[in-house]
Amino acid sequence: MLRERFKHYVAKMFRRVFAERIAVDLGTVNTLIYTEKRGIVLNEPSTIAVNKYTGQLITVGHEALNMLGREPIDTIVHRPMRDGTIADFDLAEKMLHEFFRRANIGSISKKGKLLHIVTATPSMSTSVERRALKAAVRGAGARWISMIEEGLAAAVGAEAILGNANAHMVVDIGGGTTNIIIASASGIIKSSSIPVAGNELNQAIIELLSRKYRLEIGEQAAESIKMKLATALEPISKEEMGIIGKSVPGHSVKEVFLTSIEVFQAIEKFLQAIINEIRTVLEQTAPNVAVDIYNYGIVLTGGGALVRNLDKRLSQEFTLPVHVAERPLEAVVKGAGKLMAYDNLLEQYKIREETLEWEGANAPSYGVVN
Repeated sequence: MLRERFKHYVAKMFRRVFAERIAVDLGTVNTLIYTEKRGIVLNEPSTIAVNKYTGQLITVGHEALNMLGREPIDTIVHRPMRDGTIADFDLAEKMLHEFFRRANIGSISKKGKLLHIVTATPSMSTSVERRALKAAVRGAGARWISMIEEGLAAAVGAEAILGNANAHMVVDIGGGTTNIIIASASGIIKSSSIPVAGNELNQAIIELLSRKYRLEIGEQAAESIKMKLATALEPISKEEMGIIGKSVPGHSVKEVFLTSIEVFQAIEKFLQAIINEIRTVLEQTAPNVAVDIYNYGIVLTGGGALVRNLDKRLSQEFTLPVHVAERPLEAVVKGAGKLMAYDNLLEQYKIREETLEWEGANAPSYGVVN
């Protein structure tokens, strides 16, 4: 026992002295990278363009997203993340490697330090999906990996739990998943996640235009409509927006006018799914936890927190105060970044799983990859 503790202590001190710590939020829609010294150094779409015949990397991020729907004949644009986990391992690794290059991060830093990556994953992710994420991050240059739940990272990033023994509820609505967590400084009390988030709202808008107006639009247009017209409360007055797309059948270009009422009706079932999951988590809480949540309310993070009136809708549904975190899109990566400064908390919060033989064989001799 003493020998194991000593080995653990030596490994921890080795990482602290010889590692450069980087936090990575490899999200379905966006990837963010945070360093201890420079803060957030990259925020780009999780998108990669490659040559469809050779697989050679063409570009990533904003440039790749701008190609989507306008690809040259020899190019294909991918989103290698789906529902917060890796859908295409090779492309995710290539994309992350290029993001590291853009952020001026190498497998060995300019100071000669090795990389210790802190990353996050949805609570619903499987052990296979988590190993895939670890492998992609390792392939992009990481020497050590610490993985925590996205909801917990968001809670830390929203400054909800560090140094506070009371329970707090954070709802992190990303692109592919909604993570719901109740936690305190001691760790997770209850967590849940569902594959319903911003992408489903966009898809509902795309399907609405296709079904009602026989109009095809792209993902970026749907995102723009969501930001301008979507609301979580039924609109009192009707807002209208002109939408240009491809008419089907006929394949001509035409313009239709979409209203905020139509968008609300299209996204309502997805908003209700999120509300139902929050209700389920609240129903499973202990009395003392319920009192804390009554006192502190709910904190919203992630891009979905920016949907108009979502805080008001949840406040009405649960008779609780609901707050949108400052800079909600950055909460997960900032939370992971903050934990880099607290060795004990990072050790306490990280996800622990059995290390497979093939992982152990590739781990550094001076510390098991976690």
